[in-house]
Amino acid sequence: MKLNIKGQALIEFVLLIPVLIMIIFAMIDFGNIFYTKNELENKTTDIIEIHNKNNFSYQKIINSINNEKNNYRLELKDGNDTFYKIVLKKDIKIINPVLKLILSNPYEIKVERIMTYE
Repeated sequence: MKLNIKGQALIEFVLLIPVLIMIIFAMIDFGNIFYTKNELENKTTDIIEIHNKNNFSYQKIINSINNEKNNYRLELKDGNDTFYKIVLKKDIKIINPVLKLILSNPYEIKVERIMTYE
């Protein structure tokens, strides 16, 4: 009795390919999340430098950031008389169907910085 090895390999491949595709999409999604988080961290540093060097008003900084093509949402909140909080947010779309069930879609990434008045 001779077994059909080619058919067995095909069945194993068909059973494993959806799992491999989900893993690849999850890697893409997590890479996108980490990249966007790093992008927002760099943008908050830029905002702080703009404010400190040019002495722009809060409203001017908010308008310039919110009008960019990258769909940032910036909030500047006054804490008390000694500090203020910079909150920068961005939504990204999740492509993995399993991660859509775990994470909200679109997934909101938020970066906060607390700066002292100088």
